[in-house]
Amino acid sequence: FKGGERYARDLAAALELPRDELCTELGLYDCVGEVHRIALGGVEPYEQAVFEPLPEPGVSSPIAVDRIALSACGERVEREFQDGSLELLAELMQGEPDAAARAAVAQRLYRRLLRRDGEPREIEAVVGLWDDLPQPDARTWAQLSCFAIATTLENLFY
Repeated sequence: FKGGERYARDLAAALELPRDELCTELGLYDCVGEVHRIALGGVEPYEQAVFEPLPEPGVSSPIAVDRIALSACGERVEREFQDGSLELLAELMQGEPDAAARAAVAQRLYRRLLRRDGEPREIEAVVGLWDDLPQPDARTWAQLSCFAIATTLENLFY
């Protein structure tokens, strides 16, 4: 695992969000630096007397990563829908997006989050998430598509 701080920096850069706005618990505590620091491989020598990182990821590590990614993706989607001038999700702003519009957004998410083009099967899988939603809507699909790509093993380890 690349570690909590590096993951947060990469995610913030890819989604063009300030690092301190990726995820906060109760609107007060930074998810990466405070709440989930130990679970994400960090140390806290002063308040918790944890001087070395855990030898292996803990049981709550995947939950912490999911929490951060879902929050960050949700924040980016909300900003996109509030300010229609942003470009990441542009194709989703004109009503119900068709498969081609969703594919364009999925490709852009791959380029941002993984810094590469998505393979055709990967894009197809992300586009297909629309059909798996109980009540498909552009915001939910965009957040979950971002989340799915942001939490791939490729993104967590490289």
